[in-house]
Amino acid sequence: MISSERLVGAILAGGSGARIRDFSTQQKPLVEVLGRPVIDHTVVGMAHAGINEISIGTNELNVELLRHLQATFPGIEFIPVSTDNCSGTGNALLAILDSISESDVCIGTADTVIRLDAIKRMIDAVGRPAVGRIGHVLATRFIADEDPIWIETSPDWRLTRFSKGGKPAGLVFANIRWLSREAASRVRAAATSELFTGEIRASVVMRFLMDSSPGAITCSVEDPVFDIDRGIDVKVAEEWIRDHPEKWNR
Repeated sequence: MISSERLVGAILAGGSGARIRDFSTQQKPLVEVLGRPVIDHTVVGMAHAGINEISIGTNELNVELLRHLQATFPGIEFIPVSTDNCSGTGNALLAILDSISESDVCIGTADTVIRLDAIKRMIDAVGRPAVGRIGHVLATRFIADEDPIWIETSPDWRLTRFSKGGKPAGLVFANIRWLSREAASRVRAAATSELFTGEIRASVVMRFLMDSSPGAITCSVEDPVFDIDRGIDVKVAEEWIRDHPEKWNR
């Protein structure tokens, strides 16, 4: 069960979406998958997990996206966070964390198709309050991503590798993670001290936390999860879900 402790959500939605423009003229978060904008899948999953405050990292002038979210989910408070000057996903993550007050945070992306209960199951797996645990990530064995972030774990599901590129591993990051308020504080402090420089990937931030002690980052697996970057990704997701309703709805 999710405890009464405060938990907020955050969604990274500031990517250019260049790879999907040959499929749709819509900005990527609003491209429809399974009859609804792709960002809605993550928002619904967060709401199902009891989250009613979500920071949206995007162009602060992107009124179309914010208008859609506010009209579709009137019970959720959406807080825009400008990521205009962020040169990488890690930079956008830092901007999000810098805007969030002291609380645990569940972070997702605007281009992920997940099952309804995926985020709730992840939060339940954390077992908040999570003594000795500063982070938890959701992974998948279903690999349909041309450029995945690979994950490896120890036998007790502690994260031992979080790597963009390089040698393939058995698990892929599913774009959903939970960070404790302590983890968020460490990342903010590292950014203030300019430990991170240049274009920062999200994997750099996660590796920093893996090397940070005390506290562990753990992992659980939710299959399948779809990363929507290209038109073919929409087709793969919709065809797989149509052909495997028993796996998708379980």
